[in-house]
Amino acid sequence: MLYFLLSQSRESPAKNSRPWFRSRKFGVGWTPAAWEGWLLTLLGVTFVLDANLLLISRFGLPRR
Repeated sequence: MLYFLLSQSRESPAKNSRPWFRSRKFGVGWTPAAWEGWLLTLLGVTFVLDANLLLISRFGLPRR
């Protein structure tokens, strides 16, 4: 689904649009190339951190 959201439409591409992410020169994956990519990355990191804090506050830290 993420690929669908990030890919540009092949039927009617916008003339001034540029991709939100570009392939990395070294390693595997994508890196943000526009402010929309950075915003999406920040929202993703915030979501993961908030989910972890919610789970820790509800169930506590795991015991060894």
